[in-house]
Amino acid sequence: MTLKGNGWRESDILHGFASNATSILKKMAKKKLIPADHGITFILRIEVESGGEMLDRNVLHLSVDQPFVEAVAGGANVGAQALLNTSDVSFNGRLGRRLTEQFCGDDKYQGAGGVLRTVDFCSKALGNRDLSSS
Repeated sequence: MTLKGNGWRESDILHGFASNATSILKKMAKKKLIPADHGITFILRIEVESGGEMLDRNVLHLSVDQPFVEAVAGGANVGAQALLNTSDVSFNGRLGRRLTEQFCGDDKYQGAGGVLRTVDFCSKALGNRDLSSS
C-alpha cells in the first residue's frame, strides 16, 4: 500500500507516514478488510524536484508481519510507535535512509520528552549509530 509522505521538516515525514499507515490499518480492520493471514507492506512516496520538474519517488518500505496484522484485525489498540518498532524497513535509495536518520536523530521524537519511543525501529533500520550529530 503506497502512502504519500509530507511534513514541515524531514524528521516529521516518517512520523506522519507511520501514523497514517496505522490509521489505515485500523480502518481496514474495522471494516473487516484486513488480511489476517499475511503481513502488509506500506510504501512511503515523496515528491522530489529533479531537473526542474517534480517527481514522485518511492523511498522507503515498512513491512509489518502477520502476527501484528492479526493483532490489529483482532482489535488491538496500536499506534505509530508499535507499527515502527515491529516493522522491517528497507530503503529505495538515499532519500529513505536520510528521512529515517532525521527522524531517529530528532529530539522531538526520540528525546526525553519525545513523541515516540522507537529505539527498536531506529536500531534495526540504521544500526546502533549515534545520530545526535546528524
